Amino acid sequence: MSRIRKAVLAAQCGHAQRGLGEDGQTITVRYCFPPTSPVFDGHFPGKPVLPAVVQILMAQLAIGDTQCQIADAKFLEPVGPDEALVLTCLFTKMRWVCTIEKNGQRAAQIRFASCDMSWVAP
Repeated sequence: MSRIRKAVLAAQCGHAQRGLGEDGQTITVRYCFPPTSPVFDGHFPGKPVLPAVVQILMAQLAIGDTQCQIADAKFLEPVGPDEALVLTCLFTKMRWVCTIEKNGQRAAQIRFASCDMSWVAP
């Protein structure tokens, strides 16, 4: 297991919550990356920012498929250390849409075009 994957898993606050709502299946995971996390190494010295690739990995790990093809991704707000993050992934219309929020504001949205959906209930 890579050190970045380990760092993402270590930053989880509690267990992922799975549910079934009116819009589809959901997964919610809470994160908080400490300033010493290796995800910030070199990105950027003096002003650490959570890299986009780490945010994508967070979503892929939540949905259980690290080979997903990304349809599009938008990174709207920089995320720094010690910020409480909520990742919510919604499976609807045969695809995953994942959002990352900090302080109740959307920081990122990632849509996947193709994933292993064998675990998803009909």
